[in-house]
Amino acid sequence: MLSLINIFTPILFSIDSGNVFQREWAIYINMGLLYVLFVYLLVRLVTYRNKLQPHVFFGLLMLMIFPAVGGTLQMIWYGVASMFSMLALGLLTAYIAVETVAASKDALTKLFDRGKVLDYLSDLIERDIRFFILLLDMDNLKEINDHDGHRAGDQALVILSSALREIYGDYGMVARIGGDEFLIVSDRTDVTLHMNLMQRIHDRIKSTSFGPAIDYSYGYDIIDDQSELSLDAILHAVDRKMYEQKQIKQK
Repeated sequence: MLSLINIFTPILFSIDSGNVFQREWAIYINMGLLYVLFVYLLVRLVTYRNKLQPHVFFGLLMLMIFPAVGGTLQMIWYGVASMFSMLALGLLTAYIAVETVAASKDALTKLFDRGKVLDYLSDLIERDIRFFILLLDMDNLKEINDHDGHRAGDQALVILSSALREIYGDYGMVARIGGDEFLIVSDRTDVTLHMNLMQRIHDRIKSTSFGPAIDYSYGYDIIDDQSELSLDAILHAVDRKMYEQKQIKQK
């Protein structure tokens, strides 16, 4: 708005008859508003840093720091046009960081892939952060493939994945780690919350008009102390609990 007003009344800058650029009083309001935005975004980023992987957090942090530094230099040293070059550098850094996330998605389900979720798990273990982990396995994918065809099997996977992503997406990382296996990792460790989310996923799947019934089993755990647990041990524990539920259902 200030830039539009400046077209008719010079409040940000003016250029005199000698083609000399001159800052005007509103330039400081403009810079003040930009710094308020930077601070707001920084607070939001720090608030949610535990939900981001370190390299993504770093990339988004640079997106704010680079233009802030460039703007400061430009304000102190009149004539040094560093704001936009630093903004471009921040955008490039953020793009590289976020692009690594986009490249780690499963092609069919659009969920994160095995490598991405295992990296996230390793990071939580290294930082000794308490977390919730759930392993889910579709019970009847082979039957759907054999009876209705692999296209129907893929559709069943997409339906289940969509429910997991839409309901669980704000609470943790959801990944497809195998053909019909899914892993959910969250720093929210309230079991009641997760059981409510799983019930919502169950209700969502049952409400679809997809022909074959989609059924699944899962096992979960809360990891409090990672000092004596390896990543393989954690995965083995939830895998065992998942198969225990599967065996109970088969009786």
